[in-house]
Amino acid sequence: DGTFTNTAALTVSTDNLDVEGVATIGADITMETAAATVHFNTTVNATDTATLQNTFDGSTGAITFNGATTIAADKTFTVGDGDTGAISFSAITGPGNLTINSDYTAILTDAVGAATALGTLTLTSGNLNTNTLNITAGAITVNGGTFNSTSAAGTWDLSGDVTIASGAALNATSGT
Repeated sequence: DGTFTNTAALTVSTDNLDVEGVATIGADITMETAAATVHFNTTVNATDTATLQNTFDGSTGAITFNGATTIAADKTFTVGDGDTGAISFSAITGPGNLTINSDYTAILTDAVGAATALGTLTLTSGNLNTNTLNITAGAITVNGGTFNSTSAAGTWDLSGDVTIASGAALNATSGT
């Protein structure tokens, strides 16, 4: 318990990182074991452009956000590096940007941008299961993988564009 703050790059060589107090992520966090898991059982504030990743090829380690995550204005928080296992997000708010990059499925367990609209929500690889939840953002960009992989309903309130790269997919919501 307490606070977790990283203002310089952090490399974690143990199997698990469990954070219970308020977490402030201001620099990259790199996990170095194949099955390493990261659990944020707390509020997370991404205060600078940062990446949370597992660099071990074929990683199966999960990344879980059980508390609200806020991304600062003009900053991008990237979760995964393409070899990351399953990712689970609770409430994510902006005004910054979120990039998801996983070989597996990222799952939303709470609305995105409910308190403050997210800037751009980007899927680089893997699948994003939106779980019938609402998304409020400036834009959605799908560079790879499948966005809304289960074709779930939900209200998507976007103030900007939806961009889908060749080879990527977005299953439209049956909501509004």
